[in-house]
Amino acid sequence: MLVPRKAYLTAGKGTHREPLVAFELALRDAGIAAQNLVAVSSILPPGCALIERAEGERFLKPGQILHVVLSRHETTRPTGLLGASVGIAVPDDASQHGFVSEYHAEGLTQEAIELHAEDLACTMLGSLMGVDLDANLSWEKRAATLERSGKIRERRSCGSVLDAAEGEASCVVAACVFVMEWML
Repeated sequence: MLVPRKAYLTAGKGTHREPLVAFELALRDAGIAAQNLVAVSSILPPGCALIERAEGERFLKPGQILHVVLSRHETTRPTGLLGASVGIAVPDDASQHGFVSEYHAEGLTQEAIELHAEDLACTMLGSLMGVDLDANLSWEKRAATLERSGKIRERRSCGSVLDAAEGEASCVVAACVFVMEWML
């Protein structure tokens, strides 16, 4: 069974005249270009430990299959700020699963796209745990409601933003990288 034991967040950006090369450069900046990526959906398994990027990169080998929740945003036109982010929400109850969300947008700061991804993950966790997170409240108030419930242990996010310039392809990525038991 393929159940991740650890996970970490990473992000990167790249520009080039060719869109594929811009994507490669963004993956390289994120430290996951030498792996064969398999995109998976948004579930953080129970007991999956969150680690730092430097620790997670020690488990990577060139060419290996690597499961990731990937946010990718790219353009070949000048759009201003281009961003991608991922967010994680971990429940306090270690027997429950958490959530990973991906988000991308144009025109937002890195802080804004990271908080939005984190909010999405927390909102999904809140709905699973029976905590009503009113969508009309600000992100800060929703986060405070979830934290007061005692049902969240941790929340994190990571993102990348670049200013898409004319004449170049621009790409930003953010990923939650899963470390499987066989990789340890």
